[in-house]
Amino acid sequence: MLDGGRDIISKETIDTLTARHTVGLKDRIFNIPLDRGLGFVIDSKQYGPAAAWYGSRCSARAFGHAGYVSSVGFADPEYGLAVALVFNGMLEAAPARHDARINAAIDAVYEDLNLG
Repeated sequence: MLDGGRDIISKETIDTLTARHTVGLKDRIFNIPLDRGLGFVIDSKQYGPAAAWYGSRCSARAFGHAGYVSSVGFADPEYGLAVALVFNGMLEAAPARHDARINAAIDAVYEDLNLG
């Protein structure tokens, strides 16, 4: 909210942006299925570890986007959580190793906060 008690973005707009507009479509860049809102990837962990961009403990409402094998930013409205995670260094030759390290870090945040 702004100082005057006015929302910057209405709840209805946020709900529209973060609703699942596509489900299970294979992403042409990442070559994995991802559910998408309008400008965001919605939690897609049901498609496997490579699609679990927000860890294994996030709610189905989590939304955000990841960078190329070194960063992710997302919000999980069910838990009132926002996370921005950036690693110094890329594991280009081993995307599965990157997925494992980023998911472990995100899961540790949820565990530490007793969420999920």
